[in-house]
Amino acid sequence: MRSLAVLRVGTGCAAVLVGCIVLVGGWTYGVNALKSVAPGLSTMKPDTAAGIVTLGAALALTASGRGSRIFGKLAAPIALNWFLSAATFSDS
Repeated sequence: MRSLAVLRVGTGCAAVLVGCIVLVGGWTYGVNALKSVAPGLSTMKPDTAAGIVTLGAALALTASGRGSRIFGKLAAPIALNWFLSAATFSDS
């Protein structure tokens, strides 16, 4: 059980790190290489990066035992944001 908690914290922290790199390095400072996995591929949008940061933090917090309530509170607005983003793409 302890190893699963360590895995949740590690995975959550990795997601937060990736999202922050994309947001700060890629979008704030305009480094195009940090917005995409490889040159020529589509870039990660800022709302997606913010969602990854938030959900990564929520995943890391689930190891504390109270995480399911925290995860639900953080996941709901991000899911709504992604749903609305998908709806705008389907209109075009």
